[in-house]
Amino acid sequence: MSRKVYASHNGEYVIAQKSEAYHIYCIKQNDYIEISEIENDTFVSVDLKKEIFYCFRIENKSLIISCIPDGLKFIYDLSGEGEEIVGVVAGNNYIICETIKEHNDDEQVINFYIIDLKNNRIIQTQNKWLIESYHLPYITFYKDKEVLIIENASVYPYELDEACHANDFSFKNDIAYLDIQKFISSASEEEITEWNVLDSNYDPDTYLQVLKIKDNYLFYSRKKFNEGFGLYLYDIENKKSKHILDCAEKIDGIIINDLNEIYIYNRDWKDEKVRILNNTGELFVCISLNDYKDELGDIELHSIIAVLDEKYIVFDASEYDNNDDEIQIRMVFDKTINEFCRYSSALIKYKNIII
Repeated sequence: MSRKVYASHNGEYVIAQKSEAYHIYCIKQNDYIEISEIENDTFVSVDLKKEIFYCFRIENKSLIISCIPDGLKFIYDLSGEGEEIVGVVAGNNYIICETIKEHNDDEQVINFYIIDLKNNRIIQTQNKWLIESYHLPYITFYKDKEVLIIENASVYPYELDEACHANDFSFKNDIAYLDIQKFISSASEEEITEWNVLDSNYDPDTYLQVLKIKDNYLFYSRKKFNEGFGLYLYDIENKKSKHILDCAEKIDGIIINDLNEIYIYNRDWKDEKVRILNNTGELFVCISLNDYKDELGDIELHSIIAVLDEKYIVFDASEYDNNDDEIQIRMVFDKTINEFCRYSSALIKYKNIII
């Protein structure tokens, strides 16, 4: 039973968070061989190829990054003592790290660092779009190029109505991207960053939101508060946007299955229903969670992470042990028999796919 689990793409290495520490395993012939453990206050992330685990912690004013399984360690100086890691985004050769530091009783200082692993250096940036966004940025990779993607959005989208009364500019948001090497260059020289803006919103009744990024393709929604949601696909390499479909309901996420087919899902918290549509907008399945209260018990369903063989819907889920520690599990809904199946493991291997 693990609180969080991370796996390499081939399932050869696994990091599992227990109550006392992270445990690192090498899997050989279906046997879990523990090779090491790391402190529980460590941030763990996986590179885009899912080949290397990056483990982050701060000691005094140094950021320490340990790499598994290759054993490399990087140590970088931060701007000062007292910083805490908020979040980390890992690419293949570059990492973005956000920290906070208590400035006084009611103020925090936010710092962003870019770690260039190829050249073994760290660059601090005060880029306004990064610092003011409630999102961490994204990194994607295609044709040996790593691209930084940001949502310039200061307000969580579903708090937008309230925020608009307090700030005339809170509704403005953009989705933009830039070659990460160009971003590093502008940050190093303290130059103004010229983002490639793929879509912008200046309308208080509209909102843009990134849903999924896969290689050079970016899926995002454009929300019209009274007119539903539009789903768009942007090709970063060719700089072309394509409207896919319109939905009456909020789009919570995009799933791309093993056949590269697209599914769209929405969760209605009021009616406790999960709806999944295919790429033409037709209903694939509707799961009324109220019908499964006894079956689910205290299990909390989070995001949908896979649709397999057009019948299995895999949920990331969690439950709690006797110490109220959160345990990561998988719940699978079989639409052919309308039943949930609980997997105590936080990883499922299905036809050589690690989920």
